Amino acid sequence: MTIDNQAPRLKTYLLFNKFLKFKKLKYKLFTLAFLATHVPLISYIAYIFLSKQHNWSIAELLLILLATLAGTAFVLWSIHHLLKPLNYSVQALDHYLEDSTIIPLPHHINDEMGQLMRSIEYTLHSLDRRYKDLETVSSYDFLTDLHNRRSAKAKLKNDLVVNDNQPLCPFIIMIDLDRFKAINDSHGHFAGDVVLKDLAKEIKNSFMTADDWAARWGGDEFLLILHGNELSVNDQLHILRKNISNKQLSFENHQLTYTISIGMCAYTGQQSIHETIKLADSALLMAKNKGKNQIQRA
Repeated sequence: MTIDNQAPRLKTYLLFNKFLKFKKLKYKLFTLAFLATHVPLISYIAYIFLSKQHNWSIAELLLILLATLAGTAFVLWSIHHLLKPLNYSVQALDHYLEDSTIIPLPHHINDEMGQLMRSIEYTLHSLDRRYKDLETVSSYDFLTDLHNRRSAKAKLKNDLVVNDNQPLCPFIIMIDLDRFKAINDSHGHFAGDVVLKDLAKEIKNSFMTADDWAARWGGDEFLLILHGNELSVNDQLHILRKNISNKQLSFENHQLTYTISIGMCAYTGQQSIHETIKLADSALLMAKNKGKNQIQRA
């Protein structure tokens, strides 16, 4: 049954809502409890008092009225606490919408309110998992499992910082496959995918610190961020280049070989990240023009 099909069931609620303008449900319940209890009682007391057909004193009538007021106060107090699970549920939903954190709700209550809280917490956890899955899908390249270009731009803006307390300098490195078109033309695009995935694996193996990361910048071009001094980063890139140029990949009765060209530039903060990428890209182009399978520094 859809929500639209259940809408007629809300007619009575909407009728109450028309006259009870309170935003909070507990105030509506308080008003209804008070009116249902005291309007008939006060009307009856007024009738018998005005008609003078009674033997009660004013003190006795006031005592009856005070007793019903006490009973009503207990009812209102009970309603207030019976609605606490609903209030907690609303707070949990608001908290998740504000900062994407999930507040644990009680699990030991076995009535309908307990079921409501369990269902809300389960729904929030399911929603959070799906959101994170979508975030991962939208941030990573499906073939290489590296950051995609959109995600890389955000990480460059948010994560790449230079300060006096940081002993290791970040290097922006551009990597490009040499003669990648020839591999696709000779062996097909599936072979090209094998090469791209292998290069991504080798790039991941070249990480030197926990802050290092890489992205598929586009096509057969990759961006790599390494932290270190110039000598250590240069040595690591030579190891990466040499490992790739010496390996063979098996693909459908063929042995595939490939090489890469690399351009690197230190990010010192004196120029923008965009300018540093352009310098690293220029160094990569220089490596291509000088014969490929080599490293050039901007």
